[in-house]
Amino acid sequence: MRCWPLALLLALLTSPALADEACPPGNLLAGRAPSKALKVTNAKRITDGVAPEDGDDWRTNLTAVLTGRTASATWDLGREVTVNSLLVQGDNNDTYQVEGSVDGLTFQPIWRVPAHPNPGMRIRLQQGLNATVRYLRVGDAQGDNAYSLGEVQAFCQHPATWPPPMERKTGTLPKTETSRKVRMSQGKMVLGILGGLAFLGLFLARRREDAMLDLIAPAAGAGSLLYAGWMVVQEANRRSSASDAFVWEKRGLVIAGVIAGAVGLLIVKRWLGKKPVARVAERGALSMLILAGAVTWVNFGTFHGSRVVHYWDSFHYYMGSKYFKETRYTGLYHCSAIGELDDGRRDEFKDRQLRDLRDNRLGPALPQLERQEECRQAFSPERWAAFREDLRLFRHHMGKSWWAKMFMDHGYNATPVWNMVGQYLANQDWRAHIPPEGKTTAPVDLAKLSPVERAAVNRDFREARIPAFEQRMYKLVLLDFLLYAGIFALLGWAFGLRTAALAMVVWGSGYPWAYFWTGGSFGRVPWFFMAVAGMCFMARGYKALGGAGITWAMLLRVFPGALIAGVSVKIAYNLVRHRVVSAGHRRLILGCTAALVALVGASLPAVGGFDAYSEFLGNSFKHKRTPLTNHMGLPTLLSWHPKRVARHTKDSKLDDPFAVWKQERQRTLKERRLLHAGLLVLFLGLLAYAGRRLNDWEVTSLSVLFMIGIFELTCYYYSFVVLLAPFVLRRWHYVAVYIAMPIVTQYLQHEIGWYDEQYTAETVAVLVPVLYFLGHAAWERFKGIERAPDALEPPTVEGAAPA
Repeated sequence: MRCWPLALLLALLTSPALADEACPPGNLLAGRAPSKALKVTNAKRITDGVAPEDGDDWRTNLTAVLTGRTASATWDLGREVTVNSLLVQGDNNDTYQVEGSVDGLTFQPIWRVPAHPNPGMRIRLQQGLNATVRYLRVGDAQGDNAYSLGEVQAFCQHPATWPPPMERKTGTLPKTETSRKVRMSQGKMVLGILGGLAFLGLFLARRREDAMLDLIAPAAGAGSLLYAGWMVVQEANRRSSASDAFVWEKRGLVIAGVIAGAVGLLIVKRWLGKKPVARVAERGALSMLILAGAVTWVNFGTFHGSRVVHYWDSFHYYMGSKYFKETRYTGLYHCSAIGELDDGRRDEFKDRQLRDLRDNRLGPALPQLERQEECRQAFSPERWAAFREDLRLFRHHMGKSWWAKMFMDHGYNATPVWNMVGQYLANQDWRAHIPPEGKTTAPVDLAKLSPVERAAVNRDFREARIPAFEQRMYKLVLLDFLLYAGIFALLGWAFGLRTAALAMVVWGSGYPWAYFWTGGSFGRVPWFFMAVAGMCFMARGYKALGGAGITWAMLLRVFPGALIAGVSVKIAYNLVRHRVVSAGHRRLILGCTAALVALVGASLPAVGGFDAYSEFLGNSFKHKRTPLTNHMGLPTLLSWHPKRVARHTKDSKLDDPFAVWKQERQRTLKERRLLHAGLLVLFLGLLAYAGRRLNDWEVTSLSVLFMIGIFELTCYYYSFVVLLAPFVLRRWHYVAVYIAMPIVTQYLQHEIGWYDEQYTAETVAVLVPVLYFLGHAAWERFKGIERAPDALEPPTVEGAAPA
């Protein structure tokens, strides 16, 4: 009995150890290799403590791939323990079963890991499980048969920070997958070739009567559609099992075959009915080219690989317009950094670079966090809460790695007229999306909550706020898709199906204006739509609307104003030579003036008066002084020097590795400014000479040369080459050169590695064809050559309906 105090003391001393054995701290799976892995490749990656970034591809050097539903990985924890919390990172659109067992033979379900609404690798969390296990198994995957796991963690003691901190990396794709860019490029080149064959067939059929020649265009059109359908199937197969792939292949080929077959039956019906079969065949071919081109432009249905929306680009135009009154043109990145600071993410800024939008200088982010008052004073508490929540939503969709890189971009650059509409759309019902105070997913707020409260907040964010945000973004992105459709509808209305099909082939097969850059974004198309509308209205005889369209495009993006160069030269010539301005030109001037006054006047209340225009001009000049590696244009071409390219001047030791490259590029362009001016005068002279016998819409089409010659634009604005489509149908060799242009741009983009060199070459690939069209038109005027008898161009008489 005298020993009982000693026994009590020993019990008190050992009870914490026993408790720890029953419920040890930390990740129970840390560093443990699976005791059994069935149909799982690289299973050790699941518990190596390194997780892919959110949104990463499902099959990288950081993931373990599960082959089919029967695949599973099992871990032996060494003894019975209680599992209360689980973290599972897997492919987003699949579910996974987590099971536990005490004997390794009989397993009981613990948690069915749900699918995640966002694409790529995504983390799912669960707590309050209270499951006693020795063996833990993950498997029974269900979804799209593209199953993978990036990280699995199990806890008895719930971590103080949830989800727990872990090492995150951006995965690299296996060699078989790094070729997606090449696959897209090659597929688009095939579209260009088939489109070229179709138009070659149309020209040949006009030169001689031969039933076989009439079949070239329909065959090429059907081939383009079948090929596009086959590419869609192949890309779908990459994320499907073999059996599902066969089903997809059958569906895709059936759909494409039905469309091609329907056109064929229509041709036969017309043939038997003694109708003009050639005309029907041509329309069928052109319709199939339009459909194939549209499918090709969206990367054969893969869009951005795993999503439709371009969140990086949308961030700038959504946030920039929604909070324009607070951030203007210089505060978007700075205020975003302050918002993240308030969320408790200061540690992330230790190694982050951030561009100061006041002068476009790139440097360490931390010093900018010290300058806070400007942002805080600009926002009301309510607007600041809305701003921070929007930051969390964009960050969630982009992943930590891309989110950090985005702040090295160049900010919000829309015009006040664009902002007038963008601000209205982005601010719809904005108060409804503000979370309750203290109930956000900000780390600083989550740390104050109990585990149950944290789980509720995370669930609300995942199940309510994210879907609502995605719906808002999809609606805004849909506007751009509708405008794209409107562009080709306008071309068909003004010039006919041939022009619409030719424009679609070039648009769908080129690289500088590919979906990769701004597809799936918000408000990137209005300037393009209005520029095309202006030319189309001119062609149909609506000169006032044509002038208004071009002016509206200019007020949305500035550089489309160069499209008026050709008509301006014609007006000036008639005024000097004949002292008269035609009635059509008077209507055009009236349309330009009315649009300018109306749109600028309407924008003033929305943007806070004329100060916004002054700020916009300052912002534009700042960007003009900031060369970019994906710039294109005559200034880009003239600033090229073989010893001053990025491969020789990039210095990774500097805050801005391209600082020296930018200085050298500006210096080279300055040295050649007289050459630049001389070339512009030459271009204007050629246009004036050739344009004297051309219609207003034709000189407007050729005026794309001045968008290339005057401005240094980022590559994606070169979608304006679509404006050339109606003009090039004058000659078969114009069409050949025009279709060769996008094929060459695709070849260049995967043959040249450095962006600055690539886009200099891309400039040549676009500029040379445009100069050829203008130069040949001037030569024809000099020789007095009239239109070729086999031309496919629209009527030259403005105001007439297309053939």
